[in-house]
Amino acid sequence: MDNAGQCSKDVLQLTMILNLMGCENRECVVLARVNRDPLLDVRLCEAVKLHMLAAALDLHAANTCGESVPLFAMIMFARHSSMTPRDLMKNHLNPVGDTAGLEQVGKIFL
Repeated sequence: MDNAGQCSKDVLQLTMILNLMGCENRECVVLARVNRDPLLDVRLCEAVKLHMLAAALDLHAANTCGESVPLFAMIMFARHSSMTPRDLMKNHLNPVGDTAGLEQVGKIFL
C-alpha cells in the first residue's frame, strides 16, 4: 500500500475512534489499533517528539524575547545539554525510543 493509501486508511480509522467518544469500549478499540500495527507506536513516539520540539521552540523564543515562561522552561534551557532547541532535540528528544520511552525525557530533567 502506498503512503497516500495508508494515510487515508489511518484517517478513516482515527475518525472511527473519535466517533467512539462516550463509548465504553473505546479504550479497547484504541489499544487494538495500536497493537495491530507494529510501527504505529514508533510513529506516535516520533509525532510526540516533534510536538515536544515545537513546544520547546515556542518556549525558547519567548524566553529569549524576555517574555514570561514557566520555570521548567528556564531550567531546561539553562542546562548545558539543552541550551537551544537544537541541543534539546539532539541530546534528549532524539534518543527517546531507541532504548526506552518518553519517560526518559522526564527523568533527564528531574
